[in-house]
Amino acid sequence: MTFVTDFLAIVGAWLTGIWGMLSTSIESAVLIFFDGTNVTTIGVLALFGLAMTLTMLGLQYVSRLIKK
Repeated sequence: MTFVTDFLAIVGAWLTGIWGMLSTSIESAVLIFFDGTNVTTIGVLALFGLAMTLTMLGLQYVSRLIKK
């Protein structure tokens, strides 16, 4: 029975560590784009790039529909 308890304690510690690492990474990545009050310059450029990409994909889709 102690083996099971020790095993579950180790698995719990691993899961806690992995979750902590994942949440810290996400919070750090968000700070690159948003500083809490304003969107940073990199965030604005990333949003602009996303908008341009979606626009180009939409235009390509429509042009493929017209070609058929």
